Amino acid sequence: MALPFFYLSAYNPGDAEIILDEDNSRHIVQVLRMQKGQQLQLTDGHGWLLTATILDDHKKKCRVAVGASIHQPGRERKITACSANSFGKSAAASGNRIIKRKIHGYP
Repeated sequence: MALPFFYLSAYNPGDAEIILDEDNSRHIVQVLRMQKGQQLQLTDGHGWLLTATILDDHKKKCRVAVGASIHQPGRERKITACSANSFGKSAAASGNRIIKRKIHGYP
């Protein structure tokens, strides 16, 4: 079975232990009924993927120990947008140019 996956609002790579926010803590402890010693995964949305073990299963401030951490930098995104206004005619016949733009590093 896959480990449960949660979003972490902020992560400092040197942290050995993390206290989770109240929403995540409540979901882990009361909804999923996870207990001390069980593992879960966390991500900060900036490329960090952490495997953590529950140390304190408090429903408002669950404390976890960071085990493995992997950083995967984001991919460079490339988008090509093309626009033409010919209204049924070819671009050359209507005198309009086709505009083509490449956007690199689009967020």
